[in-house]
Amino acid sequence: MLSRIITTRIQLLLGVVITLAICSSSVQAQFAINFDENGKGTVQTTAGLQPLPSIGNVVDPFDPTNGLMPLAYNVTAAIPGVVPFFGDIDLIESDGTHTDLLRWTQGAQGMLLLVYSDRAEPGETPDLADVGIPLKRQQPLLTLPETGPENGPNGLFGYTPNVGDPGFYPVPPGPVTYNFTSDGAIPEPATCSLVALGLALVFAIRRRSA
Repeated sequence: MLSRIITTRIQLLLGVVITLAICSSSVQAQFAINFDENGKGTVQTTAGLQPLPSIGNVVDPFDPTNGLMPLAYNVTAAIPGVVPFFGDIDLIESDGTHTDLLRWTQGAQGMLLLVYSDRAEPGETPDLADVGIPLKRQQPLLTLPETGPENGPNGLFGYTPNVGDPGFYPVPPGPVTYNFTSDGAIPEPATCSLVALGLALVFAIRRRSA
């Protein structure tokens, strides 16, 4: 019983931290790119919020023969006139399980941000990106831990690439911060503080009743 309470508290705290990280990223960088595994993406700039267009599942221009159709976002349509650095990011869980691959590469439509994710478990409804993980990699390649509780939100939050890293944007318009939600919904900027406050209140109530 005690271990379950501790686990629940940790998950709630992680939710608060991740929500705040997503919401504060646009303050720390010139702009923030938020996206998930189902084609829902936004670009937050000092001028406001705009959509990050998804073009659905496509053939990977870098690895066209892998037989997989990753989810693609058209970053050129959202941020025209400048190209981010090419590259791959492998996301792994604490036990070493490979869960996601994020790829910046050039396509016919412009610069693409591709999302590969491991296939859904039996009985689960697959996300658009749940096509499996390819074998081929492009350089530069980073391997980063997936953060967040198992039931979400989890993914890669607060990733601000340095010069030469995958997804780096020169200044201006950079620096950029990326928030990728693998499981769980992307918090809307207008409701970020409310979500964080709600999670904190739930944590406080559970702590008091324990």
